[in-house]
Amino acid sequence: MRILVTAFVVSALLLVAACGNSTSGPSSSENWFPLTVGNWWLYEVDGTEISEVDTLTFSGTVIKRITSLQDHEDGFQVYELLSISNITTAYPDTALTRTDTSSVYLQQTAEELNKYSSITSSEYFVTMIKFPVTLGETWLSPDSFPGGFEVTGFDEFIYVPAGGFSNCAVISETFSPLFVLERSYHEGTGMIKFHVSSPYYSGTQSLQSYNVQ
Repeated sequence: MRILVTAFVVSALLLVAACGNSTSGPSSSENWFPLTVGNWWLYEVDGTEISEVDTLTFSGTVIKRITSLQDHEDGFQVYELLSISNITTAYPDTALTRTDTSSVYLQQTAEELNKYSSITSSEYFVTMIKFPVTLGETWLSPDSFPGGFEVTGFDEFIYVPAGGFSNCAVISETFSPLFVLERSYHEGTGMIKFHVSSPYYSGTQSLQSYNVQ
């Protein structure tokens, strides 16, 4: 049986290919992704993938939790963000459920929020947010990588199962005109929605419940 490669797995693989230089510095006063050990976010997942003969659907949950504050090998601190996904894919004749666990490490400076693959890697693989968050701001992560980021929305109202959130920022990551990742953040709450779209699949993570300090 062919195992569905969801948009979320594909996006993670693509992001690992991008690298940037390590930086350190004071934390930004902006709080678009609250970094406190014990914070957690539970997302509902749903989407579709178009195969050669069928349109497959997937659904489930992803929980993200900040588990620890660790010392990076380069002399600054990072927060471990643990993700556990439980996704069921519906095939024409059966259903397959997979559980995956992964970790990334977040570092916030006065200028940006960076994501590392480990505490020994001296290169971050994506800049998630640039500070201050400004409508129309663009950046590459790193400059040599073809994928680009842009703040495409600000002061947006977004409704998810956890409720309605105003004054949200939307950051779009574009690998090609047809492959776009869109993340929506609410200051003081974190990421409330993540949507992936391409000609062959689309998927959404929507915030269901959370606990932040």
